[in-house]
Amino acid sequence: MIAEATLKVKQIIKETADAITIVFEKPASGMNYLAGQFLTLIVKIDGKEYRRAYSLCSAPKVDADLAVTVKRVPKGIVSNYLPDNLKVGDEMEVLEPIGNFVVNPEASNQRHLMMIGGGSGITPLMSMIKTVLTEESASMVSLLFVNRNEESVIFKQALDQLAEKYAGRFRLVNHYSNGNGEEPKKKKGLFGLFSKKSAPASNRLDVSAMGNLLSQFNIEQGDNTEYYICGPEGLMAVAEDCLKQRKVDNSKVFRESFVSNKEDNYRKEHSDESDQSVKVIVGGEEFSLDVPAGRSILDTALDAGIDIPFSCQSGLCTACMGRCTSGEVAMSESDGLTPDQIAQGYVLTCVSHPKGGNVVIEYD
Repeated sequence: MIAEATLKVKQIIKETADAITIVFEKPASGMNYLAGQFLTLIVKIDGKEYRRAYSLCSAPKVDADLAVTVKRVPKGIVSNYLPDNLKVGDEMEVLEPIGNFVVNPEASNQRHLMMIGGGSGITPLMSMIKTVLTEESASMVSLLFVNRNEESVIFKQALDQLAEKYAGRFRLVNHYSNGNGEEPKKKKGLFGLFSKKSAPASNRLDVSAMGNLLSQFNIEQGDNTEYYICGPEGLMAVAEDCLKQRKVDNSKVFRESFVSNKEDNYRKEHSDESDQSVKVIVGGEEFSLDVPAGRSILDTALDAGIDIPFSCQSGLCTACMGRCTSGEVAMSESDGLTPDQIAQGYVLTCVSHPKGGNVVIEYD
């Protein structure tokens, strides 16, 4: 089961007009995590508990403290509450860091990481960038960062500083979708030419425009480049289509999504199916559930008062992961799981629906 902890707010940094970074004091007992993982913040607003997953922008062996960045979103209950109400010295309940969108650094590695990020999708990428540049001296990192305009760029100063400090090992290209980009200035480094200023921007990116931007990085087909993508769904879809056109092996492409509507669509499409019986085993204790048509196993368990860890409730994190030891379930979203986890029978119960009888879910 995922452990809970209490963290104290050490600093609140205003990154942009609509984004803040919350720096937490690392607890005396420590809190281990991998670059790219996220924290689940547990926030009580008007007596109701909300859980939201935010990627750690701090790097495990680089930053002394833990940090997450929160960007306001329209009608976002927690994302608007925190910037307006959180104060230095406040304490917050969190779930320990989890997530599969990670890099595992090895000092002997010699690789190239191509990052494609948009908006707040920079947060896990920032942790990865700092980690690889610090811990893998022979590896190189490139970042294509897409934003509306220069004012909306999260971590702008920090990224520019990294480009200066690791000249030749870190290439940064900004693309502004409002069309106000600057011509890139070139500088010679170990990579060859790289862009330190903004790439000339057009309107919304399509596959062709994405290909033109990626061409600036002079990536050769079949080399040791790994691709990490995080940002709005539209950007991620374009990036993935572009990489397919470039015949990039799918095993070298890693993605993290912050939003998904697949579960809502599934519920609408399967609302007329029959109810199903499911057994869940939590901490060795067994519970029997009648799962209504179109409703997830997790939601049904929570309605019954069963204490199961959860966070995003949309299949994008792994907080509610359990193992299906009997029967079969359908998942509306599985991006949060690795192929190995799926092969071992693990499911994300927030987007899992029983198919047929004798379904048993065990929580580690």
